[in-house]
Amino acid sequence: MTIGADELAAALTDSFGQFIPTIAGAWAASLDGMLTAYSGVGVPTLNGVWVARPDCERSAVGAQLDRLAETGQVHCLSFRPGAASMLEPIARDRKLVRQRDMPLMLLEPGPNYRPVEPPKGLRIRELRNDQVRLHAEVAARGFAAPLEMFEQLITEDALNLPGTRCYLGEVDGEPVVTGIARLLDRKVGVFNIATVPEQTRRGYGAALTSRACADAGADGARGVWLQASADGYPVYERLGFRTVENWQCWITAAPDS
Repeated sequence: MTIGADELAAALTDSFGQFIPTIAGAWAASLDGMLTAYSGVGVPTLNGVWVARPDCERSAVGAQLDRLAETGQVHCLSFRPGAASMLEPIARDRKLVRQRDMPLMLLEPGPNYRPVEPPKGLRIRELRNDQVRLHAEVAARGFAAPLEMFEQLITEDALNLPGTRCYLGEVDGEPVVTGIARLLDRKVGVFNIATVPEQTRRGYGAALTSRACADAGADGARGVWLQASADGYPVYERLGFRTVENWQCWITAAPDS
């Protein structure tokens, strides 16, 4: 049976709700189809309120945003299209800044799904949990972010979550691409697909994502989902992902704005 938008939205909040507390000092709380999570990482989309139910209580969302504001950390409000009429005014009242909408995409691989042929020379392997620093190093380079941020964000505890696979792609023994996939309730979320800057546009990210989809199909997953960046969107479309819905994302303004 095809995975619907409600089920996929729940997969997103459930996954974030289990992942974020693996970060030291972080917490997450779920209430009536809404996730509030604080990672402590200084990126707005890693602290926030994610609303999976269009009929959420406006006052409850406001209370959770107040809770995050008290931390002093940058944060976000992200929600499904059906909640826009209720939650856009809250975002504007709080002077949050609207970002590009986040496409929530789905691929249903099935047991016979076969990965795309990897580019010549690319070897993809799974990392052991104690090799998590390799993922952090490649992700930091790929996202042009401080290594310390990814070391804080992705820990052995994160990779110890049941159903988690961490991939590394290498060419001539040099790491060039990485990513994480996690199976939860027969749905696999894909995160942190990153290619080092000097190796982009060679099909490495697509090959690693496709490998994760093949593993998901072999594991009996009903679907693979992700939220796509602007650069990644056409890549995922070519792999067979389709957009289920677009989530709005509003973030706190920078201190000097």
